Amino acid sequence: MARLSDDPELAAHLRRLADETSVPYTALTAWADQPAPSGIDPDLWAAAGRDRIINGTAWTPEQLDALRRQVTATRTTAADQAA
Repeated sequence: MARLSDDPELAAHLRRLADETSVPYTALTAWADQPAPSGIDPDLWAAAGRDRIINGTAWTPEQLDALRRQVTATRTTAADQAA
């Protein structure tokens, strides 16, 4: 069976996820190309993998906004304590 990371469309999505998460592209391809566990249909495993890769997002816009607020608050608190 072909590796999922060999598909140009899926490779582009893996690169996007690597950019969004800072997870190395090679780590994401290793994750994507895992063989199906014993007892699981390899075609169903590959289809599920395709869906995870194409629909995968590192953060939702709401999560990114919350993270920005948390980082800003942390920096403000750290600056106040340093002063």
